[in-house]
Amino acid sequence: MISGRTESANKDGMLALHVQPSKLWSIPELVDLVASHCSPSQLATLAQVNRAISDIPLSRLYNKVSSNFHNLLSILAPLEAESDHSLNFVRPLEKSDWIRFLHYAKFVKELLISDTTVSPDAFCVMDATRPPGDVFLSLRRFDAGPSLGSSSYLCRLVFHPKLRVFHATSWKPPLRLLQNIRTIANSLQILELNDYGAILDSRTNAELLLLLVELTAIVQLILPPTFLTSKAFEILSFKEHLQDLRCATSGYFFSARPPFPDFEYDLKFPKTGFQGLTTLCIEDRSARPHERLSITAEHKVLRRLRVTLSGEPELDSVMKWFLEIAPKFTGLTHLAFEGAVWCNDMGLLNPTVSFSMLLPLLSLHQLETLRFETETAVSLIDDHIDQMARAWPSLRNFRFCSLAIYEETYTELTASCLISMAEHCRLLEMLTISLDASRPLSRNNASNIGFSDSFRWLYFPDSLPGEINDTAEFIADLLPPHAVFRYESFILPVDRDPSRMESWAAISALVKSFLRVKHRYRLRGSHSE
Repeated sequence: MISGRTESANKDGMLALHVQPSKLWSIPELVDLVASHCSPSQLATLAQVNRAISDIPLSRLYNKVSSNFHNLLSILAPLEAESDHSLNFVRPLEKSDWIRFLHYAKFVKELLISDTTVSPDAFCVMDATRPPGDVFLSLRRFDAGPSLGSSSYLCRLVFHPKLRVFHATSWKPPLRLLQNIRTIANSLQILELNDYGAILDSRTNAELLLLLVELTAIVQLILPPTFLTSKAFEILSFKEHLQDLRCATSGYFFSARPPFPDFEYDLKFPKTGFQGLTTLCIEDRSARPHERLSITAEHKVLRRLRVTLSGEPELDSVMKWFLEIAPKFTGLTHLAFEGAVWCNDMGLLNPTVSFSMLLPLLSLHQLETLRFETETAVSLIDDHIDQMARAWPSLRNFRFCSLAIYEETYTELTASCLISMAEHCRLLEMLTISLDASRPLSRNNASNIGFSDSFRWLYFPDSLPGEINDTAEFIADLLPPHAVFRYESFILPVDRDPSRMESWAAISALVKSFLRVKHRYRLRGSHSE
C-alpha cells in the first residue's frame, strides 16, 4: 500500500522507502510524509499494523480525526453495516478492547465529525462499557454535525474538563445538549451552537441561563437568534474574556425567519459591560428595532458589527438605529447590515430619503468594510457616494445592495461615482455597486484618476449598461491591469434581461482587452527601466 501511494511522491518521499521500517516509524517527519499520501482509512490501517510505531509519530496520525472516525472506532472492535446501513459493533466490547482503543484515543486533539454512518447504538454501547476516566484525554476541540448533535451518549464520551472548543450544527432536543455542556462549561473558550432555526422554550431558557453563568472562560460564543434574550445578553455583558458574540445566521438573507418566542429581546449595553467585546452579530425581528436598543456608553473596542433587521422596520426606525450605534461604536472597522426596510411610496427610490437613513454612518471614520444589503433597491446619487468616500478613507471593501433588483430609473448613480471611490479610498480592494451607466456622467475623469494597485474586484450587479465602447474605456481607465470586472448577478436568472446582459458581456470583453494592453504597456515600461 505504501509503495503504491509513494510512486507519485516527490524525491524526499522516494528516499523514505530506503529507510528501515523500524526507523521510519520512529521518525515523526517521515510519518508525516507517508501520511500525506494516504487516505484516512489507510492511516487507520497503518497505525494498527505497524507495531514498531512509537507514540510521537502515532500522535501525528491521530492528532485530528474527521472522516476517518469510523476507522478509529474499528480499533475498539470490528464494525459492520446494519439493515439501515449504519455501522455497529459485531460483538460485545471487552476490557482488552478498551485498553487497545485508549492507547490510540489519547492522541486525538481534534474530533471534527460533520457526518457519520456510525449507529447511535454504538455510542450507547461504548458509554455503557467504558472504563472509568476520560476517553479522549488530549481532546481540545469537538465539532458535531447535524447527525451527532442529539447524541447524548457521544457527548458523554467526548466531553471532559480540558475541552476548549465545541461546535454543534443542530440538535434535538436542545435542553439535553445544554445540560451536557454544563459539565464542561468552566473550561470552554469557544462554544458555537449554530442551529439557526432552534426555538427557545421555558425549560430550555432556564437551562441556558444556568449555562451562561458558568461559562467563566468563554472567549467566542455563537447562539441561535432566539436564545439571545435580554437576560442572556445581560449575563454575557459581564463576561470578562468574551471577545466575539454572534447569533447564528441562516446563510442566506432572504430565507424564512421563524418567529421569536415570548421572551424579552431588548439589547441593553451597560456602561461597564462588554469591556473586551470586539465582534458582535445580532438579529432583530421586530418592526421597531431602535426601541429595543440601548447603549449607555461608548464602546471603543468593538470592531466588527453585523446586524440583521428582518422585521420589515420602517426607514425611520433604521435611521434611529444607526443614530444610536454611530456615536457609541466609534471604533468600528467592519459593518454589515441586512434589512427588509419598508418605506411608504417607494421612498427608498428617492435618493434624498435613502441617504438620510445612511447619513449617521458617515461618522464612522475607521470603517474598512461596509456591506449594506436590503431586499429592495436603494437609490443614491453620485454626490452621496462622494460623501461616503471622503468619510471612509480606509475602506477596503464596499458592497452596496448587491442582492436587490434594479429596474430602469431605480438608481441615479452614474459611472462617475467610481472616480470618488478611486480618489479618496486608496486602500480599496473590492467594490460592489449597482449603477446606471447609460446616464450622463456627473464628473469626467480629467485627472486620469485610477484605483490603486491593491484594487482587485469591481462588480456591477444588475446594473444598466451604457454605450459599449465608452463604458468599457471608462472602466478600464480606472482599473489596474490585474483587476477583475464582473457584471453577472449571482441570484437573478440568466435570462432576466437578455439585451442588458449582452451589452454587459460586450463591455466586459472590451475591458479585459484594454487591461491586457495596459499590462503589456507596464511590462515594457519596467523592462526599459
